[in-house]
Amino acid sequence: MIVNLPGVYRTASADELQQAPDVSATRDAPGCLTPAARVHQVEYAVGHEAVVDEEVLVHVKAGVAALEAARELLEGTQNLSLGDRERLFGYLEGSRRVILPEPQPLLTENPRVPGLDGQKMSKSYGNAIMLREDPASVTQKVRTMQTDPARVRRTDPGDPEKCPVWGLHQVYSDQATRDWVWQGCTTAGIGCLECKQPVIDAIIREQQPIRERAQRYLDDPSLVRNIVADGCERARKLAEETMRDVREAMGLRYD
Repeated sequence: MIVNLPGVYRTASADELQQAPDVSATRDAPGCLTPAARVHQVEYAVGHEAVVDEEVLVHVKAGVAALEAARELLEGTQNLSLGDRERLFGYLEGSRRVILPEPQPLLTENPRVPGLDGQKMSKSYGNAIMLREDPASVTQKVRTMQTDPARVRRTDPGDPEKCPVWGLHQVYSDQATRDWVWQGCTTAGIGCLECKQPVIDAIIREQQPIRERAQRYLDDPSLVRNIVADGCERARKLAEETMRDVREAMGLRYD
């Protein structure tokens, strides 16, 4: 399955694939960061009115309030450069710079790809179309998808919002095609197989270059192993530098 990754991306040499067990620095992170997590446990206790020493509660509540006020001030300031913002947020965290920035979601317009049954597409649900699936199999799967139950006969109008195929149109079809589907479905101007064909064509068209690029790695698996090895080396260096900064910020460097 790993050949799907260099198959999806156009430039295989740029892929940074790595296996976590081969990056030793990642094993040090829990030991360093677990003590810091105790702050969040105290905040949790405060929020849930757990039994904590009264003096500790006073200091923690004051500290949390001050930190939140400072965060709101920074977030509301629009004229700070990215570097200044990171340094100020880092200062609030106690290290004067951000070492482990919190990941933020990076989503497409349609972050959830619907499966063949309308649920989230998942291999474990048995409703998925594989990245390198044979075109004949893709065609068969989409053509046999359940549609709006109201369309018992070809002449019955339907509601696209109640049809799993409409979710795939939201991902694969342009606005003109979606307008055509909506008009044709709600007026019984088109049948369900006609509605499904643009989705079938779009999926097969998207998969074709993926299959072509992946074939190189299927023919020579050593190429994938080399990509993984290179990715591990890059990740190892980056992880070691990051953990060095973490230890320094937490006062755990003794050299």
